Amino acid sequence: MDRPIYLHLFKIAYSILFLILMTIYFPPKSYADQVTQRRILAGLDLFPSFLAADRDIENKQTPDKELLLYIVISGMDEITAQIDGHLRNIRQVRGIPVRVEIVSNAEFQNYIGPVPAGIFLIQHVPDINNIIQYSRENSIMIVSPFEGDVERGVMGGVFISDRILPLINMNAVKEAGIRLKSFFLRVAKIYE
Repeated sequence: MDRPIYLHLFKIAYSILFLILMTIYFPPKSYADQVTQRRILAGLDLFPSFLAADRDIENKQTPDKELLLYIVISGMDEITAQIDGHLRNIRQVRGIPVRVEIVSNAEFQNYIGPVPAGIFLIQHVPDINNIIQYSRENSIMIVSPFEGDVERGVMGGVFISDRILPLINMNAVKEAGIRLKSFFLRVAKIYE
């Protein structure tokens, strides 16, 4: 059965709005910067879906009954601040309130703070092994929009073709003991 025309029109309108917002948030720089910024924004848009797909997300609440999400950075800059504001617009995941905090990559070297429900890499982190190990040991979904990170062991990423899809590293997800909803797996691109 064909989709109603309004769904097609909605997709077109959403795509146009996305492109307009991209030019407002990120004035033209180099082509490489624009591609990276698009990937980051696409990843930010998909991040709540990754978390909502976790069948055990309710068990990952803090004692205050909220989901703690970490944005991992290498260093703060203007683009990071803009994207941070975008991510802080996430208010709930599956009806659970969300709190977003920024954590530096250096803090993960010997991290002993509260365990988050999800981690998003907002900047490219050259050495992500400590973060990957931490996320696996604590069954935390870690998402990176950067090319090659899913292949390096990050659980979720962004696959861009004619559509933008979640990219899942099934081996990393299984090693972390994360159970994803089957619907999410059907719409995602799987890396094994």
